[in-house]
Amino acid sequence: MTDLIYYVTFFSLTLMVSLYLNGYLNRLFVGNKLTDPINERSSHNYPATRSGGLSVFFTVCIASAFAVATNELSFPLYVLLSVFFMTLTGFADDLIEVRYREKLFLQIFAGILMIQSGYYIDSFHGVFGVF
Repeated sequence: MTDLIYYVTFFSLTLMVSLYLNGYLNRLFVGNKLTDPINERSSHNYPATRSGGLSVFFTVCIASAFAVATNELSFPLYVLLSVFFMTLTGFADDLIEVRYREKLFLQIFAGILMIQSGYYIDSFHGVFGVF
């Protein structure tokens, strides 16, 4: 029963943090006019912000810090650093045009960090017939 209370609390905390950060970053980006213009290729009807998934990244960081602080989760710092580089690449690409070479370099660097932390794919468990 205590695990259920822990999971419900953890889910509620991350949901509230994510909702707050989404609203805050949306207001911040709209107020500073960091939005994508609407053109014929746009799939949206209103200006969309160029936040690049920052609220999701910050929510994952806060949730990870909470889980590590309660000794429910432990992971190498390389994992968070790898995710940070991927988020930084996406955010920079949203704000300014980043050339494919720089994006590829940062993605390879993030992959190397992930491999160094000990995470790798050893089996696809039958997805698409690949074992």
